[in-house]
Amino acid sequence: MDLRRFVPGRVREDDRPRWRNWAGNQVCAPLRLHRPLTEAELVLIVRAARAEHERVRVAGGGRSYSGVALSDGHLIDIGGYDALLDLNVTRGLVTVQAGITLRRLEDELWSRGFVLHPWGDAGESTLGGAISTGSHGSGLHVTSLAARVAALRVVTGTGDVLDCSPEREREVFEAAVTGVGVAGILSTVTVQVQPAAHIHQHEEPSDTVTVLERQSALLHGDEQLEAELDLQSGAALVRRARRTERQPELGWRDRLNDEVATRVGEPSVRQVGRVIPPLGERLGRVIPHEPLTERVDRAPRLAARRTGPRRVEMEYVIPRQHAREAIERVSDLVRRSGWRPSLPAVLRWVAPDTVPLSMCYRREAASLTVRARRSEPYQPLFEAVETIMRDYEGRPHWGKVHFQTHETLRPLYPRWDEFQTTRRRLDPSGVFGNAYTDRVLGAVR
Repeated sequence: MDLRRFVPGRVREDDRPRWRNWAGNQVCAPLRLHRPLTEAELVLIVRAARAEHERVRVAGGGRSYSGVALSDGHLIDIGGYDALLDLNVTRGLVTVQAGITLRRLEDELWSRGFVLHPWGDAGESTLGGAISTGSHGSGLHVTSLAARVAALRVVTGTGDVLDCSPEREREVFEAAVTGVGVAGILSTVTVQVQPAAHIHQHEEPSDTVTVLERQSALLHGDEQLEAELDLQSGAALVRRARRTERQPELGWRDRLNDEVATRVGEPSVRQVGRVIPPLGERLGRVIPHEPLTERVDRAPRLAARRTGPRRVEMEYVIPRQHAREAIERVSDLVRRSGWRPSLPAVLRWVAPDTVPLSMCYRREAASLTVRARRSEPYQPLFEAVETIMRDYEGRPHWGKVHFQTHETLRPLYPRWDEFQTTRRRLDPSGVFGNAYTDRVLGAVR
């Protein structure tokens, strides 16, 4: 280990490194940018920052749209801290370093006969970042990823390392697992996995009214389900996915045409058609623009094809019984405002969990994600949607754009004060904060 990398000292503003997230809407110039490879280095970084009276944040894959990863002190790029440490085949548990990306973890697991559950579409996110911000799948019995975590090793704000789980140091575990990075740095994560199986995905056109009216009927068993909603026209696309014994059947030409249609043709035809309908029709006759409606493949491959263009997102999680009314109000808002979203919104359903800062804490939930290309003036729309969601005690996704503060968020989380007590125990000097966490969780005083 090269200790010289962590010697306290000052860096001129002009010489500071720059970090930006994937969407490009969050940028910072940290005092120091670290790329640790060991837990010992994580500890040393925290102790050095504390000695300098500076703060520390961890950047994963940069897939958060909020300022959750920004730092003007020490910033840890944890991407190189990504080893698979252990796979307990009997218990279905994998232990990994927190910087591993979901895509790499899924590849490693597949080669060993296992898969993550739930699976998502942000393959470049790190496992630590995904569980820290509350990322989740969609379906009747599908929970947040944090609810699948069985154990953690956490580096505290004093530079100590704690092992925790639901059976050992439970209050530390519950605070850190979805702690938005303020209750310690996740070092290693042990998460539940399932035996490997291919996924059968089916897409069918519908409309927003039908989807909202038939929510209960659409949700079945262990199936994953989500719906893309065109808030302007009312059109919808329902996407189902379930485990299957079937094997992939498409040849390489079919896969290529599907990729072109999904990533280039369909978005281009839709975008141009909104502005110049005749040109959109002509493009539709020239390039492939109708993706396949049915596929069998590995979950990571199905998810990766839906990554889409660089964008900014806001997501709100509300009680499921309010979904129809809330989304009807959002649709009406979009139509009346004249806003023509270039990307569809996404409706998902999530099972409750018991993680104190989870958006789905003890809540049969529905989530609505509103998306815009990063070049669009999205803030007025996002603010208006947030106003509606707050009428239903909506909880914002920690890793996505929102405008709430710790004063407005505290009443939404029954165990807020308990979390704050544990947070202060783990980080008494407030080493792990930044401007975003000061706003949404409050600063440690």
